[in-house]
Amino acid sequence: MAATAQRTRPRTEAGTGTPTEIPTEVRTETAAAAGAGPRPAAHPADAGAGRPGAPATAVRPSGAGAAVLPPGAASRAGAHAALLASGAQSVPPPPEAQTAARRVGASAAAPAPGPGGAGTAPTLLLAVHGTRDPRGTAAARALARAVARRTGAPVRLGFADVLAPDVGEAAAAVDGPLVVVPAFLAAGYHVRVDIPGQLARVGRAGAPLTPALGGDDRLITAAARRLRQSGRRPGDAVVLAAAGSSDPAARAEVAEAAARLAAHLDTPVAAAYVATARPSVPEAVARLRAEGAARVAVAAWLLAPGLFHQRLSDAGADTVAAPLCPDPAVVDIVAARYHAGVHTAV
Repeated sequence: MAATAQRTRPRTEAGTGTPTEIPTEVRTETAAAAGAGPRPAAHPADAGAGRPGAPATAVRPSGAGAAVLPPGAASRAGAHAALLASGAQSVPPPPEAQTAARRVGASAAAPAPGPGGAGTAPTLLLAVHGTRDPRGTAAARALARAVARRTGAPVRLGFADVLAPDVGEAAAAVDGPLVVVPAFLAAGYHVRVDIPGQLARVGRAGAPLTPALGGDDRLITAAARRLRQSGRRPGDAVVLAAAGSSDPAARAEVAEAAARLAAHLDTPVAAAYVATARPSVPEAVARLRAEGAARVAVAAWLLAPGLFHQRLSDAGADTVAAPLCPDPAVVDIVAARYHAGVHTAV
């Protein structure tokens, strides 16, 4: 990489008065590969900036049936690698990526047809909850990159809270149709109120907003997989630990997820919360111990690492599962939500 420049914009975190800065524009330059043709034109680099500067993304399938990219694509692939390494929040694929995805015949990877005609994929705006923990922000960016590879669509990242760009700012930087996918496990206040309000503020209230992710049974399978990986043994009591919400509907979704996990594991599962709602995770663990459980395992109903997941280590359980990201099921569900919303994208 010949040169990299970053511009940051401060944003005050709610309730703290402390400015939180993340990159709002990342500009990456790469030398063209020998014999690969001239460097491609710049593309938008960040959901909040809306300025040109990042190279296009090239996706090269591998293995049987791999497509051969046209001249100039090798330099774009190198530029893509530099873009991913920079942590940019916008991952716009060029036409080669869409063509390659169609040729390998994978419906989950192929770009969806958009209102503008065949091959014009609406932008996928991934709406996530911001966090001060850099591991959580890194997980969100990694999810956005994985979804871009899976769908072949341009992907932008917007934060419902704490960090910039917010979902409205990210949507305002998109020219053309978009589909908003909230990376949340329940339809709480952020999904029902904050995100629609941010979209309406910039005149994008008509963009389709898909359901939250938690209702998909593939996440239940992922949570069970995480439990096994954490060392949970047959016969261990289980707590499903969610972030918490003051919204009764969101808490009902968590209770439903606990029931589905119980059916999957063929053992009772207690729903509990890290914050806001009761019972707390330590209360649920203590109750199970009082009822005679020799061992208690906690399944994390959380997408990414951060303060909430750190608190689970102090809950008194024998094992604590990792967050659901980067399980491939999360990428699968986001891609499915996007494709379901494509035909109504505006």
